[in-house]
Amino acid sequence: GGTSALADPIHHVSSIFFGVQGSSPYNHAGQTTVVNWGEVSTKGMFSSAIVAQSIGGGGGAHLTVQNRRSELLGANALASETGSVHLGALNGNGSGNPVTITSGGALSTTGDFALGILGQSIGGGGGLVTLDNDASTTLVDFGGSWDRVNRSDTVTIVNGGQIATRGKGAIAVLAQSVGGGGGLVQADSPITYAETPITIIANKEDRDRYSWTYGLSDPFHHAERLLNFGGDIRVTLTPMSDIRTYGDGAAAIYAQTIAGPGGLVQMPDGSLLSKTYNRGDRAGNVTINAGGRLETHGNQAPGIHAAMLDGDYSWRREQSHRQMSVNVVGSVNTFGAASHGIVAELSGNASLSEKQTAVDIAVAPGATIAVSGQGSDAIRIANATPSHVATTTITNAGMVSSRSGFAVVSDQKTSVVNSGTLTGSIKASGPVWAFKGDMRGISLTNTASGSILSGSAIDLGVDNLAAATLPDYGRLQNFGLLSPGGRGVLQVTNLQGVYVGASGSTLEVDLDMRGGGSDRL
Repeated sequence: GGTSALADPIHHVSSIFFGVQGSSPYNHAGQTTVVNWGEVSTKGMFSSAIVAQSIGGGGGAHLTVQNRRSELLGANALASETGSVHLGALNGNGSGNPVTITSGGALSTTGDFALGILGQSIGGGGGLVTLDNDASTTLVDFGGSWDRVNRSDTVTIVNGGQIATRGKGAIAVLAQSVGGGGGLVQADSPITYAETPITIIANKEDRDRYSWTYGLSDPFHHAERLLNFGGDIRVTLTPMSDIRTYGDGAAAIYAQTIAGPGGLVQMPDGSLLSKTYNRGDRAGNVTINAGGRLETHGNQAPGIHAAMLDGDYSWRREQSHRQMSVNVVGSVNTFGAASHGIVAELSGNASLSEKQTAVDIAVAPGATIAVSGQGSDAIRIANATPSHVATTTITNAGMVSSRSGFAVVSDQKTSVVNSGTLTGSIKASGPVWAFKGDMRGISLTNTASGSILSGSAIDLGVDNLAAATLPDYGRLQNFGLLSPGGRGVLQVTNLQGVYVGASGSTLEVDLDMRGGGSDRL
């Protein structure tokens, strides 16, 4: 492992071994601690301010500026005329140890994919690969060996200073804990990837082992289950924290814990492709406490993206609750298109009740989540695996608003309790009934001190007939103020569910006496 770089314009396929091969069971990394109280300023593509890694099983960081190549980070890769990248150990295992980063100084980066802070704990090999080449397609392959036990550990990042990034994909704070091999691939190219983008494919060993039986379209059918464990992610922004990003795909906070093989690919346009192969056991917990100020000014640049990607551990009977907590005590503002305020991303097989994930999002009094770009949601709960059931609680005592998207959108069983101001539409996007009778829908309670300034829709995911027989989900219980569009704005709000107005509550409507229009619910 370590750090390397390559620059070569020659057109041929070559390989760079950058990690462990063999059957040694003792590829364990040490603990990494970084403390910064000074000023760090960088200029140039891939020029991150702080990078801290603890990688068991081989790996590190590699920069390539070249044409068609095959890059290997911890293992072997499939040679290809269009180039390939593999992150993960071959016939070895390893454990990443804790990574702790504390920064109270000023960090500034100028350049595409130039991160403010990157913290990685990875078991099973991997790390960071940066690519700047002219290959028409780069093949990306995550994952360690299928017959090994790999673990990552806790990544803790505390920021109390300024972070400013300028460039596409220039995430301010990126924290990863990957149990089964993988990490981050940053790819830029002078050609367009519109028709032949970076392609995520199966681990080479599994591809060779299963393709002849099940075909390339299903390389993981009946694959052995792995014992890969992702570690916890803990990100704390103190009240003095000031984070601003200027670039497409430049999230303010991205926190990802993965059980099995996987990671992130930053595409040439700066957008992120998150991937796990669902072959691990359990991911860790995610805790984000966001004080101070968060701002993003690019498209597809969320304020906070929290990802918990479990594996297929439904065959294990012990309890294994996961917890995702995002607490906003400062301000989160996004200005670009499709730039959500908070994204909670979930995947994995957790359909059993004792294995369900708990997601808690809290906005404190005086705190703000405001998104103004086209198609941007203030709070978004997204699940990539239909059998993964999460019980989600959203508590707002501050201000949550979306100008053109949804204030809240969720495909999980979600309870929303508002005692502050909630502005925008609300939508339950998941199925009403999921596996084993688990219901998906939204329960919305507006307390006596709460105000809901609704948009075009309040869709609670349960029709009126079903909601009449259910205790909470599919109901809007109003104890405070409900005003379609807010005062002075004519708005028709379509309600999917049951409205229950308590004694002392207010349903405020505007009347246009001259034009004959009015608010409607």
